[in-house]
Amino acid sequence: MNSSQVVEDFLWVVNSPTLLKENTFFPSVIEKLAVNEIPYDLSNLNQFIESRNTVLLGKYFEALWEYYLRCLPQIETIFANKQVSVKGNTIGEIDYLIKLNQTVYHLEVAGKFYLAYKNVAEWENFIGPNCIDNLGKKAAKSINEQLKLTQTGAGKELLEKVGIDTDKVIPKFLLKGYIFYHINHFCNKDYIMPEYANPNHCRGWWCKYSEFMKSAAILSDVWVLPERKKWMPKVLVNEKSEILSQSMFLDAVNKYFESNSYPLLVAAVDPDNGFNEVSRGFITSNKWPHDNFFGK
Repeated sequence: MNSSQVVEDFLWVVNSPTLLKENTFFPSVIEKLAVNEIPYDLSNLNQFIESRNTVLLGKYFEALWEYYLRCLPQIETIFANKQVSVKGNTIGEIDYLIKLNQTVYHLEVAGKFYLAYKNVAEWENFIGPNCIDNLGKKAAKSINEQLKLTQTGAGKELLEKVGIDTDKVIPKFLLKGYIFYHINHFCNKDYIMPEYANPNHCRGWWCKYSEFMKSAAILSDVWVLPERKKWMPKVLVNEKSEILSQSMFLDAVNKYFESNSYPLLVAAVDPDNGFNEVSRGFITSNKWPHDNFFGK
């Protein structure tokens, strides 16, 4: 992967806002560290990422976050991505066990993209592009299952091996990513955010294929189709060949949906400002989410 892209991804993982605001379940302890004062050593970033399994975007996010934690002199990473097993069967994985100011935290992190199916605040309304995941499921799994792994018999045994008292471990859940609102609500600025949403969260729009073909000209004349690994930060144009005129772009969108039903991420860019991203959104099939539920 292009090294400049990896650096942009890393900086987005570090500096982007959380999806959920701080409260009982989602305190952002790590976020309170003075980010701008951290002396990042990015010389080994590419090598570190290449040493990890980052085929999936979620695993790539986790690897970047692990590198960030290891950059912080205030934090001791006791272990990362540690599987918890009972009689050879894995019952879960602890993302990170870290120590900060003599306090031990069990930290679960995730980078997610959710589309607001309807204009309501319930978490189940915010669906992943593949329709298998939603914000409600993710929060429930993280809070009720993953963050309780250290309290299981196998989890306690694992922590005892590294000299940690499980009763003193504080669980934390950190969620970053984007929420995409239907293009009508997004443009009218009358979209309803999820309950407990960070009002500064990253956002974009979504619409169905038939809707987009009627409104593309309103949005932009110049577009980019970012690869999945480039979904996190604002689009970084490395080659002019990545830039598509509106006619080329519409041809590409048409061709994509001839044989695909998975939502397509697109980004509008400004040719008069270094092709910087000005808007991003998902174009879905006309039958989404019904043709994608449960992976169908």
